[in-house]
Amino acid sequence: PPELLTRPETATPYVGGLLLGTTIYGVDTFVPLFVQGARGGTAGAAGAVVTPLVLGWAVSAAVAARVIVRLGFRRTARAGAALILAGFGALVAAVLLHAGIAWISLACGLVGLGLGPSSLSQVLVVQHLVPEEQRGVATSLVPFSRTVGGSIGVGALGGILAAGLD
Repeated sequence: PPELLTRPETATPYVGGLLLGTTIYGVDTFVPLFVQGARGGTAGAAGAVVTPLVLGWAVSAAVAARVIVRLGFRRTARAGAALILAGFGALVAAVLLHAGIAWISLACGLVGLGLGPSSLSQVLVVQHLVPEEQRGVATSLVPFSRTVGGSIGVGALGGILAAGLD
C-alpha cells in the first residue's frame, strides 16, 4: 500500500533499511577486497575478516530483543547506529594507520554489533505501527529495502572505487 511509503513513521525504517543494506553489503564486498588486494592478505584472511560482523550481528540481535523492551525502539536503534559508526570509524583508522587484519576484524565486529539492534528495531517498529491487515507486506518491505539499498549502494561504491583506480 502506498501509504506505507508516504507516512513518515513507516517510511523512516524503509529509508534506514536502504542505508543498512548499503552497510551490510558494502562491508561484505569491499573489506575482504581491501584485505586481499591492498593489505596482501590471503583469500582465507579476506573471508575471515568479516566473520566477526556476522557473529556480532547474531549476538547483538538476540541481546537487542531484550533491550528493546526496556529502552524502546528509538534508543535501541540509536545505540545500534552508534556502534555502526564506531565500526566505520575504526575501519577508517585501520586504513589511515595501516593497521593489521586483527584491527579490521574488530572494526567489522563493531559494525556487526550495531546491525543487530538497528535491523531488529526497523522490523519491530513497522510491525507496531501498521494495522494488522498490512503487517505482512509492511514487514516484508524492511528486508526488501535492505536488498535494494545493498544493490544500489554496492554499485555506487564500486563506481567510486573504479573511478579512483589508475
